[in-house]
Amino acid sequence: MSLLVVLYVYIGKYEELLNDARVELTSTHQLIKTSASDVLAQQEVMLKVLGRRLSDVGGFANPDEARRVMESLLNDNPAFVAYGLASPEGELLVVSDNLQGKKLPNLKQSSRSAFTFQKALDSNSLVVGSTYYFELLSSWITPVRFALRDEHGRVQMVITTAFDMDGDHNPWRGKNLKPGLQLSVTTEPDSSGDYYPIYYYPHQAIAETRQEVYGRPLPKAFVDNVDESARKASGIAVGELVDDNRLITMVNDSPGMAPDLPPALTVVSFDQRYRYFLAVRQPLDGLEESMWIYSLAYIGVAASFNLLAFVLLFRLFLSESRYQAGLRRQALRDQLTDLPNRYGLTTHFDSWVAQHEGRYALMYLDLDNFKFVNDQFGHSVGDKVLVEISRRIARKCEGVAWVVRQGGDEFIVMYPTDEKNAVAVFAEQLLHVINEVMYIDGIKVAISGSIGVAITGQQSELESLDASMVKADLAMYEAKKRRNHFAFYSESMQQSIEERALIESELKSAVFDDELYMVYQPQVSAESGAVVGIEALLRWHNATLGDVPPDQFIPVSEASGQINTIGDFVVESVLRDFVELATCRRNCTVSINVSVHQLVYGGFREFILEKTRFYDVKAESVVIEITESLFIEDFKQIDTLLKLLRSDGFGISLDDFGTGYSSLSVLRNLPINEVKVDKSFVRDILDDANDRRLIQSIIGIGKSLKIPVLAEGVESAEQVAMLKEFGCDRLQGYYYQKPLRLEELKQYLQASEVA
Repeated sequence: MSLLVVLYVYIGKYEELLNDARVELTSTHQLIKTSASDVLAQQEVMLKVLGRRLSDVGGFANPDEARRVMESLLNDNPAFVAYGLASPEGELLVVSDNLQGKKLPNLKQSSRSAFTFQKALDSNSLVVGSTYYFELLSSWITPVRFALRDEHGRVQMVITTAFDMDGDHNPWRGKNLKPGLQLSVTTEPDSSGDYYPIYYYPHQAIAETRQEVYGRPLPKAFVDNVDESARKASGIAVGELVDDNRLITMVNDSPGMAPDLPPALTVVSFDQRYRYFLAVRQPLDGLEESMWIYSLAYIGVAASFNLLAFVLLFRLFLSESRYQAGLRRQALRDQLTDLPNRYGLTTHFDSWVAQHEGRYALMYLDLDNFKFVNDQFGHSVGDKVLVEISRRIARKCEGVAWVVRQGGDEFIVMYPTDEKNAVAVFAEQLLHVINEVMYIDGIKVAISGSIGVAITGQQSELESLDASMVKADLAMYEAKKRRNHFAFYSESMQQSIEERALIESELKSAVFDDELYMVYQPQVSAESGAVVGIEALLRWHNATLGDVPPDQFIPVSEASGQINTIGDFVVESVLRDFVELATCRRNCTVSINVSVHQLVYGGFREFILEKTRFYDVKAESVVIEITESLFIEDFKQIDTLLKLLRSDGFGISLDDFGTGYSSLSVLRNLPINEVKVDKSFVRDILDDANDRRLIQSIIGIGKSLKIPVLAEGVESAEQVAMLKEFGCDRLQGYYYQKPLRLEELKQYLQASEVA
């Protein structure tokens, strides 16, 4: 009986230790992967910055200046040990000072670099290569490559650099691992199907010397055995993770290495963005040693001090259970809000869905303008807002739904029904509790949310978490268009995404193919009827898509990063055309619409100053039109930039007033010298008393602040008469003239002058 008790306790303790090791190993794996991804993403941004600087100085055409730029960034960024700038053909044309005068290989031809160099040419992300000993620097290095492209997506040059594997900036840093754990980072298979080590710690677990570990492919027998262990544990081979976000936990004896690795508990996954395998191993001999020690101690104590042993073991188990429970909770919950986190969602998703028979609504909730809260009141207040919002949502969902913090200001709510009406009611209730005013440290904060909903139930096939998330995310962005709303996913949204993709593809060559052009709509004085300004409007005609409205292609250009190129085209075209309008140059202004992305991130002020000087156009003749939503993006930065532009002499017009977030404080504090009433209010002014009152209020505010008011979308004499009666200063719309091409505008202005 005593032997059976010992055996029972032994088996139970071993299973407990094994399960605890799985949890701890998974947590360690996730921490290393997240940390490495953050480091690589940061360095990718640095390389993009370097690429822009290199383009600015001419790249290969100015090698000395390019080398100076590279050397400066190398000094500021100690993560990398050297830089090189290669042509798309693989020839290193510019290198940092520590590689000057040394014979360097062609990266596209060298066996060490050919595969990763080609990957860089085919990728828009940073590419990590296999580690090798670089004799010229006397270091073990992990190469990194990043392709720089022009506005048409063509590769112009490739930055190649490297991490020092022994340096403090190694993204994986195995030196901080818990003793006994092993870390391996491996490339995806190359064109020959071979896997290469990127970073193995400690390398002695694989071979005595680094020369035996790095620079050579993993033995095929080892790879086959790892795949077989993975299939037994998860149903897929490790190699199949390149197309799968899954995390595999397995016990693997991994024969095939020289020497063979001892059996180990292993957690492995694949980084989809930076394309490498990450595995964390804990050899089982450590667990077995712990079990022998535990068993011997148990037998000895059981024989002599049964009662004392019982008390001690009970307390040991209790303490260990609490510790492991704490680790599990820490891995599955968000530290700020104490809600379940994304890892907790993925861990329990399948069981939750099965519990509710596959009938559920996934709600993707994103707070509106949360960045504005952080910018205005600071991140400490922002964090407290997130905690309060989380508390409200959790209270609303208690006993009804499962709420998860996705990250940042995003939440996932799993609602266990596929009844659309019930989901709509619950989504409306969530928006209501979020929208209630809160007071944080004495500050009044009002915030709203947008919710996208994807429903899975009897009428649809059971979907993966990722598939439901994608659908809910699409619906959420549809809801964002109106804010403080929710939207259900529909197939048309997917079609819309496909249409946006086509627009994005065609837009890449629109400037180059002369598909974009400008039209101009006159603005007249309400008092005299004389033309006092013109608004420049962008148009696009594409051979495939036909005439594409600006409200379709401008958002796509902003999201795809093409807006700066298009914005520069607009400024250049408008100023060039304005030079030809001699009469208009003397008597009126030209208004140019500017995107927030262009204004904040595109070096706009420097560009427009340079172009006005080049075309000899006075800044006072140019009005920069901005929309209300612009102030939500980065209020402080935009405030400063607009004041600088006003000091340069440019006018600032606030477009679409009344449709967004403007307030008296915005009009009073920012250097705005024109307000435009949105055409949606003007359209119904004759029939809608609310629109009439709103326009009268806007005009009254403008007069009190001595800011001229322009009404756009004027289409009838009756509208003109009413707007004049209200005291509107300027008018624009089809009643006076449609948008005109340059030659048509010249004729119109000449006719107006004669009249």
